[in-house]
Amino acid sequence: MTIFTDLPFELLRLIIIDLDYYSLRSFSLINRRYRSVSTSDIFHTFKVEFTEKGIKKLKELAISSLN
Repeated sequence: MTIFTDLPFELLRLIIIDLDYYSLRSFSLINRRYRSVSTSDIFHTFKVEFTEKGIKKLKELAISSLN
């Protein structure tokens, strides 16, 4: 039996492709491997509103670690 964490990168990509932004973000926080699988999708779906809250969110993204 294959453990979910042992799945190849390509299969993980297929599994997460339909996740909404918040689920994808949660998935990315599990471990570094999942972060690397989901990073491009997180930034693809990242939305910024031109409000004080949106600018704050953008600043937090700019200083966040992707490692």
